[in-house]
Formats: sequence, structure tokens, C-alpha cells
Amino acid sequence: MKRPSPARSCLFGLVAGLVSLAPAEAQESPVPERPLFESLNGWQVERATSVTGSPSCVIVRSYVDEDDDDADNSITFALENKALVVVLTYGKWQHDRDEKITAATELGGKTVNAKSTWTGNGTRLVGTLPGNLAEKAAESEEILIKGKGWKAAFDLTGAADAFAAMKRCNAGGAPKPRS
Repeated sequence: MKRPSPARSCLFGLVAGLVSLAPAEAQESPVPERPLFESLNGWQVERATSVTGSPSCVIVRSYVDEDDDDADNSITFALENKALVVVLTYGKWQHDRDEKITAATELGGKTVNAKSTWTGNGTRLVGTLPGNLAEKAAESEEILIKGKGWKAAFDLTGAADAFAAMKRCNAGGAPKPRS
């Protein structure tokens, strides 16, 4: 049996802590609480702890897509081990657990990875991009993934401030004072 690399185990451990698979009250073992660090422009910046025990902050945005019959969407970003972890949730997806999906990933209208591998589970896809793409994601209006015969776009409006807050959070800084 092939064992996952320690970095991959850490990454998926972090993701397990980032996104709950069901409401907390319905879970046998609830997802650890993530204290709110800052909230801005529709994004929540939360403190989390990775599997390695190091602090790792996440940014999350949930919204209803009025152009898609009020579909529930959410986007989660985290930086872990020089990777940008991306969790995309779309209320109308139904992926098998651990389903592997290959899709092109675009940020700001430009392909950043022509063959990204995403792992599905129900309404979620989890993928990783190089950590140096965090700045590109922050500057982008949307993240788009495209497979054969389908595409899914997620709104990144306001992400620049959220990525800056995640950077402060990961550095152990204090939240920006409210004005």
C-alpha cells in the first residue's frame, strides 16, 4: 500500500480541520473551533492549528450565487508548507469521497495550472497550488476551474484585504483595528 507523503498528510489534516463535512452537532468528533481573527469584505479570517501544531490561519468566504438559482458557494484558502490550499464548495456538486478530478485552474483570467488535481467529497473540491500564487489569487476577481465539458467560477471579490489579514494572522500579529 502506498503511503502519502508527510507533507500531503499534513496538508489533508489541515484541510480536515478547515472544513467540516457536516454540521458540528451531527458529527461524532467535532471540528476544532477556529477563533475569528478578523472579518472584512465578506471574508472571515480565522486562526486554526495545523496537524503539525503550528498556527495556520485561513480565509473563508461563503455566499449565495443569485445567477445560479441561489446555489451555496464557499471558498477557503490557507497557506501550509509552501502550498496554497484551496477548498471550493458548491451546493450542487455531488462528488464521491476521494474522487480525483483533473481540471485547469485560472486566476485573473490566466491559466495557472493546466492540469490541477482536485479531490472531491460531496459538495467540495480540495486542491493545492504553489504558495507563490497567493498574491495572484489576492489580486483576482475569481478562481475558475475547467474540466471537459464543465467549468466552475468562484467570486474572489475583496480577497486582497483577506489575504493581507491572513498574512498578519500567520505572523502572529493582532487584527487590524476597526474604524
